[in-house]
Amino acid sequence: SWYRVGHHINYSEYKQRTHNPLLERDINYYELDFQFEFSHSGDTCYIAHCYPYTFTDLKDD
Repeated sequence: SWYRVGHHINYSEYKQRTHNPLLERDINYYELDFQFEFSHSGDTCYIAHCYPYTFTDLKDD
């Protein structure tokens, strides 16, 4: 079964503009932070994520 879990979930613009040669300068980057606590030891856990897809994105496609 799939369950939506986690807390302290935050999706925000990445503000640490350090000199990283892998990141392009004029593009906004975002980061996802969250906390998750495992209820039972030995369980298998799969985490799925998809970037936000807005209604504007849908209309533009």
